[in-house]
Amino acid sequence: MDRTVGVFDLSRLVNLGETNVPLLATLQAVTTDKLTAQVLKGKQFFYDARDPRLARDRYLSCASCHNDGGQDGRVWDLTGFGEGLRNTINLRGRAGAQGRVSCTGAATSTRCRTSRARSAISPAALAS
Repeated sequence: MDRTVGVFDLSRLVNLGETNVPLLATLQAVTTDKLTAQVLKGKQFFYDARDPRLARDRYLSCASCHNDGGQDGRVWDLTGFGEGLRNTINLRGRAGAQGRVSCTGAATSTRCRTSRARSAISPAALAS
């Protein structure tokens, strides 16, 4: 979400199967951003699995389960993690601890999450 598009030469990948493709150019995709800097940073955190402050193992972003802040309509079997069956909840309208925020519906604040979420996310690290 840095608002750029990379242009790569894929000829060696297509013709020779080589995965090291050279970057030819980086183009600005947006000249004037309609999002405030704070909203853009929030979206970057939400969609980026590479940032270990939110994605400890750099594997899943918030958006992996909460696509566009919504829910995916699935039941997840997390019994292997001691969690049991869980639903992905809709995050829209839950700012400021409005309503139930955990996948069980038992938590009443974003600080009160399941142990699996707590082990995967480090909110304190966002301050760094």
